Amino acid sequence: MTIGENLKRARKAKDVSQAALAERVGAGKSTYIGWEHDTNPPPADKLVLLARELDMSVDALLFGEAAGVSADLRDIFRRFDDLPAPAKAQAKLLLRALLFSLESGLQQAEEHAA
Repeated sequence: MTIGENLKRARKAKDVSQAALAERVGAGKSTYIGWEHDTNPPPADKLVLLARELDMSVDALLFGEAAGVSADLRDIFRRFDDLPAPAKAQAKLLLRALLFSLESGLQQAEEHAA
């Protein structure tokens, strides 16, 4: 998908008009429409603002959702980032332990299946 197609899809998913999104990122409506129609690509500073407004990464905006981090993981990362430092340390330990346990269980299941 093109940048314009990704922009349009993400904007519609957020139920935001072209004019409203253009205003939020400090662009004119006709300029924004040009971005969606791939007439001109948005400049880097506007890409960052667009990605924030659409709750997606710049990578996902440029290359599509598959190239970036999923929306679920972005939500988890945001929530993790909002934690105070001591809670972050605890969350890291718990996640590592959980992942180790899950990976060990998968490995054992594969060994038994073979």
